[in-house]
Amino acid sequence: MREDSGWVFGIKELEKGKIRRGLVKNVHDGDTIDISFGIYGIRRIRLVGVNTPELGTQGGEEAKEFVNKTCLLEVIELDVDDKKQYDPYCRILAVIYMNSTNLNKELLRKEYAEIIHIPPSEFNPSEWKADCTPTPIPTLPSTPTPTLGFDFLFAIIGILALMG
Repeated sequence: MREDSGWVFGIKELEKGKIRRGLVKNVHDGDTIDISFGIYGIRRIRLVGVNTPELGTQGGEEAKEFVNKTCLLEVIELDVDDKKQYDPYCRILAVIYMNSTNLNKELLRKEYAEIIHIPPSEFNPSEWKADCTPTPIPTLPSTPTPTLGFDFLFAIIGILALMG
């Protein structure tokens, strides 16, 4: 439930700036999950900064399956967006952490999601994406660099033998 001055969650259990723990009870799709907060009930969470394909479209089932395998029935940490706590569907906007791994960022890194940045937000998913960009590995040139080889070495040895 929401009120104009902030949000009500039990006895202000999810105050801004505080990370809370919960149990993932259900995965709706790649960017929406339900989390149980014990006596405070179950709340629907929208992963902030990322957008996965909708179910029934290409990549939608794969994104949901990744989130299922990653965190279903696991204890997670929730970092609620301080600047905007809810989306238009009253889902809590947050970053989810599993063992200190940012799930939102992992969805980008594994290409299950695209960036969606809707201000105001304390999070900048472009920074997550930049962290995911692989550093190019230097490659050898496609044409080999000419070397002097054994023929030249034997020629030098032959010349030295004649001089000696």
